[in-house]
Amino acid sequence: MTECIIVKTVRDIPRELIGENVEELMKYSNLLIAQGYDSYDKLFRLKYGKTINYAGGVKNMTHRIFYGTDFKLTDFDKKMFSREGYECKDLLQGRVGLPVVVSQKQDKDFPIWKVQYGFSCLVFPTYEDAMDFCRDRFTRLDGKAV
Repeated sequence: MTECIIVKTVRDIPRELIGENVEELMKYSNLLIAQGYDSYDKLFRLKYGKTINYAGGVKNMTHRIFYGTDFKLTDFDKKMFSREGYECKDLLQGRVGLPVVVSQKQDKDFPIWKVQYGFSCLVFPTYEDAMDFCRDRFTRLDGKAV
């Protein structure tokens, strides 16, 4: 499978102008390649930047509240945080012990990475970018640095 990302869309083109628009799209594509945007990752960063912050924009995010003392998450709990097309790949913890979920979208055409903590959700193009964000902010479940 070839990775691709849509960087420009044209709509409602009259039949007689389709060829002209295809030529313009080809020129645009060649210009991007000439400017060094020749891979999925580079195009993703061009279109979305390094991160996307969905804080305030996610309507269906669930915040899990844990009651009791000495609650400890384990790697076995990853399944509990895999949902809605995302598979939890890493469980971390915030400074007060709340879960931090690093998950990947299970869409082979757009396999982005998501970091959820508290009521915040950030999206990254690669696992490495997601983990770079997590370094110095969160710890592994055993309390060690990310």
